[in-house]
Amino acid sequence: MHVFSFRIAFIITIIIFVESIYSNSQFCSTLYTTTKQDQCPNPLSFDILEEYAKSLSSWKLNIPILKNESDIDIIEELKKRFDEGNSCPYVRQMNKAICCSGWEGPGCNKPENSVSQNLFSTCHVWGRARIRTFDGTYYRFPGSCSYKLIGSSTWQLNIQFINCTTTKTSCQKKLTIVIAGKILEVTGTNLINVTAYPSNLIIQRQETNFLDLYFTNGIRLKVHDQHQQTIIIQLDDNFINDQSLSGLCGDYNQKPDDDFKILTTGLITNTPADFGNQWKSSQSCPDASIVIDNCSITSEAIDACIALTNQSEIFQPCFNKIDYRYFYQACLNDVCSAKSENASINIARCQALEAYAEECREHDIYIQWRSNTGCAKQCSSPNMAFKECASSCRRTCQNPSSTITQCHTQTSECTPRCVCTNGTVYDSFRDECVQLEECTCQYNSIQYQPGYQVSIDCNDCTCDRGRWICTNRTCSRTCTVLGNMNILTFDGKQYALVSKCNQVLVE
Repeated sequence: MHVFSFRIAFIITIIIFVESIYSNSQFCSTLYTTTKQDQCPNPLSFDILEEYAKSLSSWKLNIPILKNESDIDIIEELKKRFDEGNSCPYVRQMNKAICCSGWEGPGCNKPENSVSQNLFSTCHVWGRARIRTFDGTYYRFPGSCSYKLIGSSTWQLNIQFINCTTTKTSCQKKLTIVIAGKILEVTGTNLINVTAYPSNLIIQRQETNFLDLYFTNGIRLKVHDQHQQTIIIQLDDNFINDQSLSGLCGDYNQKPDDDFKILTTGLITNTPADFGNQWKSSQSCPDASIVIDNCSITSEAIDACIALTNQSEIFQPCFNKIDYRYFYQACLNDVCSAKSENASINIARCQALEAYAEECREHDIYIQWRSNTGCAKQCSSPNMAFKECASSCRRTCQNPSSTITQCHTQTSECTPRCVCTNGTVYDSFRDECVQLEECTCQYNSIQYQPGYQVSIDCNDCTCDRGRWICTNRTCSRTCTVLGNMNILTFDGKQYALVSKCNQVLVE
């Protein structure tokens, strides 16, 4: 049997600016490479030549990565991963319109560093049912029903607020996603009651305190802090002015003045309750009433929230981008309510500060604010520390180098989360940071301790630093001819040969 060796140069993400594709010269084209992890192809039907022949814009098997991650033949590696139910790396190149140099904003129509109305590409939900729409309207709506948070004619994201009228308990948000004929439920940062995943879903990250889902039609959902639950819904620019888009997050037409539109009348209301009640999933559920924050603001509340004023320097770098006044008032009201209900004042205060920090992050302003405000985050492992701007590409037992080519995320953005310290790496099976030599391995969904041995085909494999190190014995292979020239090759490919001529079976 001949073994052919294929080598191609791996393409890392390369940004190439070309002539503007729009006449106003505010948009430019960029070529970028994206990667993902997905189900491995069936090695019985896999054709490596067909895979190489696919266009650059199509998802194709990332063969150089497979070769780097394994010492065995590509077909052998595919068979191993396919049999074990492990994923394979894929890659594609795409053209994308981005803002030309000197321009910013979702529409690339705002000069950089200009102070004007902020444009978002996200809807933000946090704390006691507080919402910021795509177009920048802030309000509070602690209804007790299930509501349409955002959706169009082909998909919908619903939200249910649980215990959000009081500060005594954590305000939980239960999410239901209806897309591509499938239903997903998210409680805390956990995906639950999933019978089948939609084909356009990429789970970018799923950890104890963070969930990041991306749908290939341009929808991204991020949920962090499973107890207090902050929710970020991000939409691609192609959703701007989509007239079918609606829900508690608004209509994303970059006009905040019409965010509170009542669909049945076309009129604009000034009352969040009237706007929110129209998005109930069930009309039998009672309407939410107008929220009145009527407790007396005390000097204690003012002192607790001082970081959100110009009397403090903590958030000063963000003040010219994001108006702090709504968050300051929300902080005062929540701290006041917490005190009157004998709840945690610090939790209420830190939620408001965290929400403002999240708004700043969206405008690429990263502030180390926790250590100065008493809002430090506790991590689950002794070898972990919380960082406000941590790399999306973490060092793990399976990827200890954390190189960009081996990190299977959409972007290299940074996110707030716990990171491993003291030279340790993250062991996802144990949800803790360990020394590399303490990393465990997995085979057939079973966890094995370092040094453990298993037999795979005719080879012996030892768990070493999170990876299986196997002997390189050549296992016997057969080529089988079944019935009327149905052939099963040495490498497991099956096909039918229709011919009246003599054929060379092997040489």
